[in-house]
Amino acid sequence: MHCSDFIITEPPPAFFSYFLSLLNRIIKSSVCAFAAYIFVCMFRSKPI
Repeated sequence: MHCSDFIITEPPPAFFSYFLSLLNRIIKSSVCAFAAYIFVCMFRSKPI
């Protein structure tokens, strides 16, 4: 195999869509975790 085999000038659409879905999933999970963390902190700091 040559080094030129690994060089991809333009990413294939399948890989690009997979990367976008993965990035979207990571962002959604991090946002949900952050919202849950804020909610727990507010719930704990609230006097009962």
